[in-house]
Amino acid sequence: MSIGIWQIVLILVIVMILFGAGKLPRVMSDVAKGVKSFKTGLKDDDDDATWKFRLSHPQKVFARTSPQQKLKIVENCQKLGHIVAVTGDGVNDSPALKKADIGCAMGIMGSEVSKEAADMILLDDNFASIVAGVEEGRLIFANLKKSISYTLTSNIPEIIPFLAQICFRFPLGLTTIMILCIDLGTDILPAISFAYETAESDIMKIPPRDRHTDVLVTGSLISWSYLQIGIIQAMASFTTFFQSLKIDGFTNKMVLQDGLGFEWDKEDSEIGDACFSSTTTSSSDGCATYEERTTALMRAQTAFL
Repeated sequence: MSIGIWQIVLILVIVMILFGAGKLPRVMSDVAKGVKSFKTGLKDDDDDATWKFRLSHPQKVFARTSPQQKLKIVENCQKLGHIVAVTGDGVNDSPALKKADIGCAMGIMGSEVSKEAADMILLDDNFASIVAGVEEGRLIFANLKKSISYTLTSNIPEIIPFLAQICFRFPLGLTTIMILCIDLGTDILPAISFAYETAESDIMKIPPRDRHTDVLVTGSLISWSYLQIGIIQAMASFTTFFQSLKIDGFTNKMVLQDGLGFEWDKEDSEIGDACFSSTTTSSSDGCATYEERTTALMRAQTAFL
């Protein structure tokens, strides 16, 4: 059975209290047998291959290291692409704290030099607070991704009506005022609400993310927001748009094939001989009047919204 990190810390504390620091190397050797990765004899001229072999084990234990050796450990871990976090409270820990990606000094027992070299200070000197901080950081990252993906999904349904009007001469399904209402009104509160999402039950069981590929906005997030959810929203909106026009007497054939998308909101005197045929119009020639088609278009745009 492998030995956990907290068991190792407890053993070291008990040994130092009962026997003093002089017994520490021998005890560290015995502890390291449990984790199967204890190495001794760090040298300043050790090459990269030696360090790569040392750091290839899943657990590493270094005892009685000098400030220079601590710094070498951090540097070689970084060479292997690891994100290195270092905790320390003494002056001897300052070089490693400064070099590490995340240097964490002790707020109560730590020296002023270590606090200045560190990136953050653990105010209560409790390592459990680091775990809580990691969990909070993962929660913030996850909620940011949710908020960004939610905000991006509305872009496709907002731009497709303009493209459809330009390319296929469809009636405009969404006006610029409506887009402003969506972006500045209805979208703000739901997007902000993601900041108050609680953590998933398995958030601390997820392996550390790759800092090079698993960034805040990834290709998969854009694909999911634009090509999946965005397209589905646009299709649903256009379905309700055309259905609303059909209820008001404008058939899908007339809307799609007549190519009068730019003339829907123009006065009758401006459209010439163009006829907006409708099954519910009061006009004797079967062509909808300006008031009828603008009213139908506003209803359809509300349905699209």
